[in-house]
Amino acid sequence: MAHSHKVELENVDPDKSIGFIVNAIESYQKVGQNQTAIDLYLDIASKKEEKNDVLAAYISAWTITDSLKDWSQGESLRRQFINKYKDSNEAYKLRLQIIGFYEGEQYNQKERAAQMYLQLHDDAGDMDIGEDSRPSIFLNAYKIYAELENEIKMIELSLAFDEMYPKHPKANDFLVNVAKIYNEKGEDKKFEELAAYLFKKDPTIDLLVKVAADKLKKVNTEVDSFFVAEQYELMYEKIREFEELDKHYISEVLDLPTDAIYDNFT
Repeated sequence: MAHSHKVELENVDPDKSIGFIVNAIESYQKVGQNQTAIDLYLDIASKKEEKNDVLAAYISAWTITDSLKDWSQGESLRRQFINKYKDSNEAYKLRLQIIGFYEGEQYNQKERAAQMYLQLHDDAGDMDIGEDSRPSIFLNAYKIYAELENEIKMIELSLAFDEMYPKHPKANDFLVNVAKIYNEKGEDKKFEELAAYLFKKDPTIDLLVKVAADKLKKVNTEVDSFFVAEQYELMYEKIREFEELDKHYISEVLDLPTDAIYDNFT
């Protein structure tokens, strides 16, 4: 039926042809032939040259699919427009809409939505994203993984975020959280490396100070124990261990109150 309309309108002025098609669409929708109406809107889109006109036709088409909760075809129609104008702000907004389908009740595939946010973040450098920012797109992905309590991805994205946006207000917060995860898991080497990096980046974040002080205190206690037991060789070994540990923390620019301990060694 739709094909016969196209044949009849082949030699008609384009604007009049579109007018006839719009009238036909209304008729088809009234009798519930929605797919034919969608196809005719796509026919209109193919006849338009201006982006806004093309978009208007596509919007009309996916308004029908959305009303029918045909999210698969709605996504497909949006992607058709995106492929025509990949770098446009409209394409950016439509990609956000599609991600919303996956994040929301339409598909409820949150992990897929997070992956799509990350891909959009990577592509955003070449797109018109308006007043949005690439970090904010990336943070949308992080938020989903946090809601899913996916610790591995949270750590991965936190480290990547700091690498890309070290001066962003959230960068240090993310790293503090990662450091706490390392500490809770007993991953001492990773914790100390990250805590030291954070301390150099922002000396007010002194996660390493307490850990360093506790380690030095432990070694010092062992020195005292060997002294009391008159095990002097072991005591001197522990003093050397203390000195090496202290040098390590000094190299990390940590200011620890060790002078009084050294006085006891003499």
